[in-house]
Amino acid sequence: MTIKAHSSLSSQDLAEIRERLKDLSSQGSLIHETKDQSIYRFQAANRELIGKIYRLNSFAQKVAAAFNYSRAHRAYRAGTQLHDAGINTPIPLLLVDKSSEHTLVTEFCPFPALLESIHKGEPIPPSTPEKILALLHQLSKTNCSHGDFHARNLLVDEEGTPNLIDLDGVRMHLTASGLTRYICKDRDRFLRSLEPLPEHHQKFGSVLGDPGTSLPNTL
Repeated sequence: MTIKAHSSLSSQDLAEIRERLKDLSSQGSLIHETKDQSIYRFQAANRELIGKIYRLNSFAQKVAAAFNYSRAHRAYRAGTQLHDAGINTPIPLLLVDKSSEHTLVTEFCPFPALLESIHKGEPIPPSTPEKILALLHQLSKTNCSHGDFHARNLLVDEEGTPNLIDLDGVRMHLTASGLTRYICKDRDRFLRSLEPLPEHHQKFGSVLGDPGTSLPNTL
């Protein structure tokens, strides 16, 4: 078993979180589940936490895990890097590797997903489109693209500030041309996620620019 823990965790906190992880199905609340992963919300060390279990079902997943390129490893590294760069994302606190599964524990972010708020008819802060554009530029400055920049992966607070989640698809880029292309793909994917909602698609598109075009400068 391999363990990586955030420096802010005391040995007591780490022990308590690991104890909770032994049986998340009874210790936590299931949020989402597929054949490859399960996501739980739970409490430990006086914190609200998210535990994301990645199951290694295929030979390719096990090979990637052997070289620390599993989805859990990528999410842990990306979360640490983006948070250190000042991007709003839940802090990754713990990564536990086992032969058949990897578990990533992060802070819980209490804000609703943008897409969820839209579907519920809740008011969207007017500054949200500009702040999402600023987030895309922040990613560019860290030489990263998200890979699944979708309205469900942006948790927006009451002031319109987006918090980025689901980081296992984050990529580092060595060339400016590659970075620019993928950042624009992030923007285009976000706008596609709003296509069934024409009013919001137009509202965000007027700030973020049209798909296939360069990313506008921040306002």
